[in-house]
Amino acid sequence: MNRALQTIIIIIIFFLISASSIFASDIPFGKIVEKQTRVEKIYKNKFVTTLVVNAVYRNIEFREGYVHEYAKAYQLTKAEEDAMLTKEKSQDENEISFYFFAYTEEEKWNNFDKANPAWKIYLKDNKSNRLEPLSVKKFKLEPSLHFIYFPMVSQWMMGYEVSFPKNIDAANAKSLTIILTGFLGSAELTWEIK
Repeated sequence: MNRALQTIIIIIIFFLISASSIFASDIPFGKIVEKQTRVEKIYKNKFVTTLVVNAVYRNIEFREGYVHEYAKAYQLTKAEEDAMLTKEKSQDENEISFYFFAYTEEEKWNNFDKANPAWKIYLKDNKSNRLEPLSVKKFKLEPSLHFIYFPMVSQWMMGYEVSFPKNIDAANAKSLTIILTGFLGSAELTWEIK
């Protein structure tokens, strides 16, 4: 075998090995968060901030990236990481989920998890089908996750996990839009689905 042919074979093998190692988990998690985050604000009298909301779509790419980062940070075993990923994939098959961080002018208006909140939340697909949340749960981010992966979240914001049923229309939607509406105003946050 001549030297040129050996060089070509080595280059081909190198590219095959490189190409096979590119996975969703190799994308920096911060980039995934940035890609899946939408921000909206509502103002009163054009000057007073009534609502600031950052919503992060927890699609399968986000979930896989999160599990990978968590497993790295806490040195999980392969079995622990696989179990965590299986749970995330199962949730993704049954629901559409968002992390939702909100600041409101009055603290009492930041009550998305209550029975009669100041704001209603809906999810609309590109065919105008509208879903109500399955659940809205308040949570606190781990401090390290907050500062590293969610820098847009301030100390004045409350965190919520908002889940919607993943019916056939939502599963096949070309876009998803969260609608926030109430007496204080309304806002929409949209994700295009590939």
